[in-house]
Amino acid sequence: MKKILFFAAIILLLTPVTGALAANPWSVVPFYVVATEKVPVIDGVVGDDEWKGAYTYPFAFNQLSTSDLRPPAADDSSGDWRLMYKGDTVYGLVRRTDNKTHIRAGQVHDNDCVELFFKTDKTFRQMRALVGKKFDAGFSGGKVETAWNEDGTILEFAVQIPDMELAGKNVGWNIALADNDGLFRKTQLYPIPGANRGWQQRDLAEIVFLLPGKNTHEPVTKSFAEFPAFIAKKTEAVPVIDGQIDEEIWKKGIIYPFAFNQLNSTNQVPPPVDDCGGSWVLLFKGDTVYGLVRRTDNKTNIRASQIHENDCVELFFKTDKTFRQMRALVGKKFDAGFSGGKVETAWNEDGTILEFAVQIPGMDLEGKSIGWNIALADNDGLFRKTQLYPVKGFNRSWQQQDLAELRFDQ
Repeated sequence: MKKILFFAAIILLLTPVTGALAANPWSVVPFYVVATEKVPVIDGVVGDDEWKGAYTYPFAFNQLSTSDLRPPAADDSSGDWRLMYKGDTVYGLVRRTDNKTHIRAGQVHDNDCVELFFKTDKTFRQMRALVGKKFDAGFSGGKVETAWNEDGTILEFAVQIPDMELAGKNVGWNIALADNDGLFRKTQLYPIPGANRGWQQRDLAEIVFLLPGKNTHEPVTKSFAEFPAFIAKKTEAVPVIDGQIDEEIWKKGIIYPFAFNQLNSTNQVPPPVDDCGGSWVLLFKGDTVYGLVRRTDNKTNIRASQIHENDCVELFFKTDKTFRQMRALVGKKFDAGFSGGKVETAWNEDGTILEFAVQIPGMDLEGKSIGWNIALADNDGLFRKTQLYPVKGFNRSWQQQDLAELRFDQ
């Protein structure tokens, strides 16, 4: 009887602890890799239908900057990437734009190149291919194929991960596109934010190898990712919410781009920046979040009958107590806020600048993390063409899915 009471007491003690371990209110979707029966020929030539069905993602964040992660102008350095797999081999295609190719730097990592980062439960590999050159490493006992086209705008590769049947699995992953125009490495573009620490096995995303015929992934039971949080910087001097940028205040924040078009599930590369593009910055003080959005759009439309189809900015906040989705059509105020919390909204006259303040009552934000996303929608008159977010996903943040982590700095 004493033993029964003893074990019952242990169960009672453990139960509330286990129940308290709630999941984080954010969960960024992994990048998808599709299965293929007919593998692409690695020759630097994109054949008809060779890469059909592969998910396409942008190089979006310049991790060489700690304060402004926006990529440069598209003709300076930009690109996209996609992956497929068969058996134990990953096949990749990179499309690259660069107005000047440089591969003569003394330090090999300072040259124009593509870098790959893989992390499995057994090993980690960083691989680098200078433009026009082969990858310099691979997995032990594994084959590596590399092929560039003549002008360095196309890279195809194959990387074997021996003894690993990839179907249904996940691995830690990143990919980088570096640019040096002759003096120094100016940018290193990745598909996620971070501090250029992939070589240290840090700031890694995740890829999942979809089962054949599937377009959703199996549950990830062991993640190898370390997806960085977006950061809101603390400020003592708060901005006046008037649609006019106070550079002295806003320069304290980190600038992030709108990077992924989540209206297209298979090709999330954003449109040209003059069609629709922008960036965002967050600051905070006490219980209030301050935001600045810079927006570019060649045509503003806020006349769609469905409110979510209009040109607008949407915010998504998820705390351990509540969830809020807020929408501001261009030139209009946000339509919601937290219960009992103040909301301020200000656009400039041409709709290129939005400032806002959102109070989360009863929550001292410093040092905390919450679920977060932000979206920039574009409708040129017929339908909503794009909805840009800073992370990959399926336009489900309104369902409290595909949220990133927002951390309030200390």
